[in-house]
Amino acid sequence: MGFNKIYWDGRDWDGDLIANGVYLYKIVVDDGTTSVEKTDKLAVVR
Repeated sequence: MGFNKIYWDGRDWDGDLIANGVYLYKIVVDDGTTSVEKTDKLAVVR
């Protein structure tokens, strides 16, 4: 495994900025033999 960055501009699938609030997100990394999952919170405050 290596280091990766995921850039996100805070917009939803329609291109609108998401509302203020607390969101849960989940990232899954799978290299074919090993799978790692991370679930965490993201607070959006403008």
